[in-house]
Amino acid sequence: MELSKNRILCVGDSLGLPRDDVKFEDTWYYKLVESFPDFFVIPQFVRGINTDALVSPTRGDYLELYTPNIVILQIGIVDCAPRFLKRDSIFVRAINVFPKSLSSKIWILISKYGRRKAIHADVSPAKFEANLRNYFDRCATLKVGGVFVIKIAQPSQNMIIKNPRITEQVKIYNSVFERLKNEYEFISLIDPLQSGENNLFLKDGYHLNAEGNKNVFEYIYSNIVYISNV
Repeated sequence: MELSKNRILCVGDSLGLPRDDVKFEDTWYYKLVESFPDFFVIPQFVRGINTDALVSPTRGDYLELYTPNIVILQIGIVDCAPRFLKRDSIFVRAINVFPKSLSSKIWILISKYGRRKAIHADVSPAKFEANLRNYFDRCATLKVGGVFVIKIAQPSQNMIIKNPRITEQVKIYNSVFERLKNEYEFISLIDPLQSGENNLFLKDGYHLNAEGNKNVFEYIYSNIVYISNV
């Protein structure tokens, strides 16, 4: 399978997407497209995506079908975030089939009296590593020139207040990225959000505002220039 030397594949969750408070023109993806007109920059952003998608029956959507020379990966917060309940549990499934008027009241009670737990995260650290290892092995098989991994952002204080255990989870899952970087020479880690400053995020404490997107873009830009000699 022949790779395209001018093809960049961006794989990520909603952090790379516009929102009500973030214009498309302010996203790091838009800025990337504008800055590299000679590259075909492919967006594969899915709200709520986790690393299970990278090994799912549609895994080709996130790599092989596009044969990119460069991959930018922004994923992990959905995998690691502590939750009140396992989203795929029978109990949660039962709640979700109730009429909305009833299920919403149940969720209000759960959020008021429940506790977010790491054990209820969507993807365990071991599965997170296995998913990524599978993906990076496939990148190696394709001879992808470079994979830029945007580390999971250090949560701002606004998010920590709502989810106190998130900081430790981010540390654990980012350590997986760090470990894998030492095994795959084509991986570069990018950490533009390590400060966790509130001024980089929206009020929810995690989704990026215009300034946060600008930070991410600047880190990506310098790395692509370095690897591509643009």
